[in-house]
Amino acid sequence: MNSPRERIAASARRIAIICSLLPSLLHAAPSVITGVGSDEETAVATALKEAVRRELVQIMGESNYTKNSQLLES
Repeated sequence: MNSPRERIAASARRIAIICSLLPSLLHAAPSVITGVGSDEETAVATALKEAVRRELVQIMGESNYTKNSQLLES
């Protein structure tokens, strides 16, 4: 099992990748995004998924996102 330091570093790398793909996240007003899961990895993945969802809604607009959400999920 990974140490807490390794898990934090892995989470930070995933966040950096998301921010590099969606640069407006870097310039957005600070916000708190939480994730719930059965373990730390699942919670981090849930929070990152929500961050991406919020960014896509901002880029595409709520109505377009809703129309295409099933396609985006796959």
